[in-house]
Amino acid sequence: MRMLGIAGYSKARAVTTTRSKRGGSTFADLVCRKFDSDQANKVYVGDITYLPIAGGANMYLATVIDCFSRKLVGFAIADHMRTSLVEEVLTMAKGIRGNLKGAIFHSDHGSVYTSAAYRQLCEKFGVTQSMGAVSVTVEK
Repeated sequence: MRMLGIAGYSKARAVTTTRSKRGGSTFADLVCRKFDSDQANKVYVGDITYLPIAGGANMYLATVIDCFSRKLVGFAIADHMRTSLVEEVLTMAKGIRGNLKGAIFHSDHGSVYTSAAYRQLCEKFGVTQSMGAVSVTVEK
């Protein structure tokens, strides 16, 4: 890379994550940091990853992973982080797995996961939502 004059891109700006919407639903932690399962299609985890791009903007990668097989069963990339992004991913997971009825979906307390629209989609698919504890940042 040095011989070709190519350098990696670093974005120094910090990103604030996991903002719950006031009045949004939160759910009990049914997973308790045990991110495995004794059978497929029973426990899924999901998250959104920020992908910095040139110009200071972000793309957003949302995923759903089966905790038994560790397989990625749903993903989507968008230039926004709206509820429709995570709805698309859960719908993809249902399409790939055929049925999510009785499964647990574990996420953080982000506003897209606590939204009424996402809760309704989980109910429609027969998925029980689970959310981890909110961590506290300690300044040094």
